[in-house]
Amino acid sequence: MITSRDFSTLQRLLKSSGVSERSAIAVGGLHNGGLSFAKFAFRAGFRVMAVADDFAGIIDIGGNGGLKVPELINYRKNGNDFSQVFWENIRKTKPGFLMRMEVDILVPEVKTGILNEENAFDVRAKVVIQTGRGLVTYNAAQILERKMIPLITLYT
Repeated sequence: MITSRDFSTLQRLLKSSGVSERSAIAVGGLHNGGLSFAKFAFRAGFRVMAVADDFAGIIDIGGNGGLKVPELINYRKNGNDFSQVFWENIRKTKPGFLMRMEVDILVPEVKTGILNEENAFDVRAKVVIQTGRGLVTYNAAQILERKMIPLITLYT
């Protein structure tokens, strides 16, 4: 779970890396770390452009500044998954598509090893934030390093 203090520290770190508020974010799951990250990012003015669950990903295509995170959280709390979303200005995709999105920040989640040596080469984000243990494999971390994409580990 990410605290407001963690997020505040992260904001300063991101700002020093050239990533600031209004940056585009893709969150690969609204579970523990991804959920709290998405909440804090939304409140801070970041544009959450895509999220995913085990079944589907959804992407904001309306150009309206990103997805409304509180609505997504309520939607998931009611037991719905993103494969059932039929909202205006939303495009559904496969969950793994988020890894290939051109965003400022990628927050992979959902399951252990979700970012691995098979898909790490496809990552186009400027920064990857790992919010839980094992979400990014060792080999994927090595690939990100070679691609000069910072990997920030943010969990306790």
